[in-house]
Order: sequence, then C-alpha cells, then structure tokens
Amino acid sequence: MSAERQLTWMTSYMRSDFEVAGYLTGYLLDTRPSETSIEAVLEVAPDFVVLFRFGRMLPLDGRMPYVVQTNYRPDVEALAPYAAATGKVLYLVHDPRSLIAEALVMRGVPVEQRSRMAMKMISRLDASDARGKGWQNHVQEWTSPDRVRARFRGLADLRVIRVEDLQRDPAGVLREVVDFLGLPEPVDDARIQRAVRDWTPDKVRESNLMTLPPGVSEFRDEPPPVVIPETTPTFEEIGEEVEAAYQQKMRDNAEFAALVRQFGYES
Repeated sequence: MSAERQLTWMTSYMRSDFEVAGYLTGYLLDTRPSETSIEAVLEVAPDFVVLFRFGRMLPLDGRMPYVVQTNYRPDVEALAPYAAATGKVLYLVHDPRSLIAEALVMRGVPVEQRSRMAMKMISRLDASDARGKGWQNHVQEWTSPDRVRARFRGLADLRVIRVEDLQRDPAGVLREVVDFLGLPEPVDDARIQRAVRDWTPDKVRESNLMTLPPGVSEFRDEPPPVVIPETTPTFEEIGEEVEAAYQQKMRDNAEFAALVRQFGYES
C-alpha cells in the first residue's frame, strides 16, 4: 500500500450517489465524459461492485483509487479485506423521505398504489432484521465514529455530506469533497467549475460510461436500467397519511428522530 494514500470509502444508503461520483471523477480526470474511458474511471473513483463486474480487484498499492463507492454497510464481509487500509469515510446522507419517493418512481409504482407502498417503506426505515437493515442502521453504522472504528481501526477522518446541499451548491460541496480527500496539490477552483459544468448526470448518461459488462445479469433476466428521476413527489402529494406515518415514526423511535434532526430532515 502506498504510504501517501489510504483507502477512502464514499458511501450512502440504498444506492451509489452517481451525481457526487460524477463530479468528483470529472475533477480528478479533468476531462469530459465523452472523452473518458471506463478504465480511467475505475482507476480514480470506481464503484466497488462495478469494479468486480469488470473482473478487477480493488488495488491497495500505488494504484489505489482516490475513492471507492459502495452502499454496503461497514460490517459487510466483502469490505473486511480492506479494513486495515481504510483511512477515510465520506458518507452521503439523504432525506429518507426523498429516498422513498424516488424509489416509488424508479420502481414504476402506479400512482394509486404509492401511498400503501410508501407506508410499508416508512415502517422499514428503522428495520434491523436479517432481510436488510434500514436507513437508521445504515446511517448510524457509517456516521458514528466509534461504530466505524470498530470496523476500520485506522480510520483517520470521517465526513458527512448532505446530498441536498450538493444539489443546491454543487461547486461548493465538490470543493469540500476534494479538500477532504487530501490530494497532494491544492484544490483547483477552475477544475471544480469544469467538473460541475461537464459531469452533470445527463451528460454522463449521454456518454458511453454507463455501458457496463453484464456480470451476473448474463445468467438471468434483469429489469431495464433505472434512471434517477429529476423530480419526485412529496409525501403530501403521495397522501396525507404518508407524512403522518413519517411523523409517527419519529415520535415512536427516539433514535430515528435524533438522526433525522441531526441532519436537518425533520421538516
């Protein structure tokens, strides 16, 4: 492992944050998506699973990427081989309500069924059973320093970024992310502006960077790739009972409510 660089995980609940990763990749490579190869992306900011789909392992020597994306929890066995090399964690936190609304649209849930499905998803925000832990557990495991260090004992730094802040001020948040990585050279504001201009989700989708090898999909039928919607309905638009159920969840679960308030998602 390179003495100058430790492994940085960029992680979030439910999905990899393509938007954040795109801007960061654009900054690191200082190219346009249409001029960039997937091999170049895998060198600097790969998604953990996508890397494996290309038949590659995560290197821990001088070829180590600047950041590796994952939506796994830190206790997942697949991350264990990299525990000693992990130095930083960048957690991208979402409003749980926006995640649910987004999931409803991405899954194609009919409008008349969204309220019922949203209520079910709200009930699982604090789930901790064997079928998969919910938003509360994922956020707690990755953003509580003592919990993260139980898995990555050499952790040097932990940063939490609200995705909503990135959407409001992409250049400002990208600058914070680049500064957090601790690159050898100072943050270049001109490169920040080029990355924010050139690596929008739409421009990346128009390039060839979204074309991935099939992996396990080669052996089974897969649904078409999902596209993250530009707009999603609010809980009030889905149904008054949905926002009421969310507020009831906060009243019933003090730990969940504390996390919601900590990251500014109570209203």
